[in-house]
Amino acid sequence: MNDTVRSLWPELEWIKNPELREKTARVWEYALEQSQLRPEDLCQIPFSLLLKQAVNFMAHKRSVVHICRESARIMQELDRSPRRLHGVRAVPVVPMSVG
Repeated sequence: MNDTVRSLWPELEWIKNPELREKTARVWEYALEQSQLRPEDLCQIPFSLLLKQAVNFMAHKRSVVHICRESARIMQELDRSPRRLHGVRAVPVVPMSVG
């Protein structure tokens, strides 16, 4: 995983499976190579143009990952059945090329 992806997605370290973590990082590396956007642009562009005051793209994506992880933790805590969740594989949404 390159430093750029690591800085954009520290949450990738949550993925326990090294192969899945590396594949996820490679998707982001590829997307950044193909995109006209720079990594720093992702931390500046708004998540949505429909909202007057939207959080930036990466803050939104990372927030969703945090919400998913916390939701899975709460489901595990509240689930009293023998069936258990084995983890959440939150794969970040890949930025699309512009133009």
